[in-house]
Amino acid sequence: MNLDAVRQIVPYPILIGAYRALLPGFPNDQYPALLQSVQDHDLRFNGSSVPGVVDFTRSSFEFPFIDLSGDGRTAYRWADTQLITADRPVAKGGSEMYGTTVYESRFDPPCEAYGAVEGNSSTTYLKGSVQINGTWTEVLSLSFKTTNETGTVGLFDYIENAVSQPYFSDGNLCDLQPRLFNTSISQAPFQPQKVRGTISALPPAYPIESVWKQVWGMRVDTAMVELWPSPRCAELFTPAWSQHGHGI
Repeated sequence: MNLDAVRQIVPYPILIGAYRALLPGFPNDQYPALLQSVQDHDLRFNGSSVPGVVDFTRSSFEFPFIDLSGDGRTAYRWADTQLITADRPVAKGGSEMYGTTVYESRFDPPCEAYGAVEGNSSTTYLKGSVQINGTWTEVLSLSFKTTNETGTVGLFDYIENAVSQPYFSDGNLCDLQPRLFNTSISQAPFQPQKVRGTISALPPAYPIESVWKQVWGMRVDTAMVELWPSPRCAELFTPAWSQHGHGI
């Protein structure tokens, strides 16, 4: 995304040097935003299923390498809007506690991170719709194809770092939910796949009607852990806790 345009959306300073260190050669006038579209599956607390928690899909535009603490080095990930599978009140409430605006959504395919295009298993898609004036309206569309192109240097390192940064919306509570890329579901033969494709978005999924082409990404399953209860972000503004622009 254009860096100047992102600065009009994100109300916090950006750690430009930190993301450029991971993405050498990345254009100076661009910012590597994230779109996370995932299925949260088999969520547990202390090894046991959580009553009322059912698998769901969520999708959000996220902005990593944010200098929330003002120390000029510790990276956070900001997002203020999220699409979540409709009729998942526990998931919806869990995101709203961070100040995130959540839109109950219908996804195609339902309750999946993506679906394969018929007759072309290397190409996947996801569509998300929300109710606007009482009508279900598509506001998000993704289409990605597996590629062996070299692509952006440092892409996987950047994504692994960014998705594990503390997540926040209003700056009150921070969600510490690092993703683990070293478990069996992320290793061969299930290692991450490099993909390239197109993203289209309308409000409220993204503030401005937009289309991005030739977008680089990663298709992968990961395990994750989450600190609970979530700490206040201010509790992380200490010398004892610092990411220095790196994942947890």
